[in-house]
Amino acid sequence: MAQDCPGFSDEEERLIHDDRKTIFIAGASAASQGRAAYCLGDKGERVWLPNCLTCFLNRIDITTQQYERFDPREMLIVHTTSINGECWSYRTGFDSHAASSLLSCIKAMSPAQLAERVQLTLVPKGRATFINMSTISSDQTGYCRVRVPDADVGRKLGYSEQLDIISYFHLSQTKAQAALTATPAVAAELEPTPVEAEVIEAMAKPKRPRRKSKAPAERQV
Repeated sequence: MAQDCPGFSDEEERLIHDDRKTIFIAGASAASQGRAAYCLGDKGERVWLPNCLTCFLNRIDITTQQYERFDPREMLIVHTTSINGECWSYRTGFDSHAASSLLSCIKAMSPAQLAERVQLTLVPKGRATFINMSTISSDQTGYCRVRVPDADVGRKLGYSEQLDIISYFHLSQTKAQAALTATPAVAAELEPTPVEAEVIEAMAKPKRPRRKSKAPAERQV
């Protein structure tokens, strides 16, 4: 009875809408023409997207995806806002090369860099897909690729390492939000201290000149 009524929506409809805003990371193929990510179209078809997105990083979540015939799998969800205001969420396996490479970049970034806009670039290599990240330059005219330590290049991070990096990311975002919303401290103006009328009158009266003591005159012999 509530069909087509404004304000009502089915859970299935909401999930479909969320999937349209989700970027699924997959290996590139000839059919995808070298592109390694797609979203779902209106009819559930794959719409392949460019491998590079300029955006702000908003939030990182870990969710468990349930399967009917397979074991549950942990997924990494990276929420972003593109420079045109659209909200997109990257979705990939928590134990994938994409997740490890993305988190390795975040580990090498400063809190100030995480608060600015970045470029996420998907790099497909065979069946695996890696994520490179570039930060905005100081003059806001270009992007510089994040330098990942050699020890982290191409390797999968451990579970506890990934959790530590996600905690570091959220702590940096919390501090950045607190700095934006903090009101600058205004120095209180010094109010003049009230002075009694008697004190003012006493200060206004001229002081009597101090008498000079005369030395006793010398006796003449």
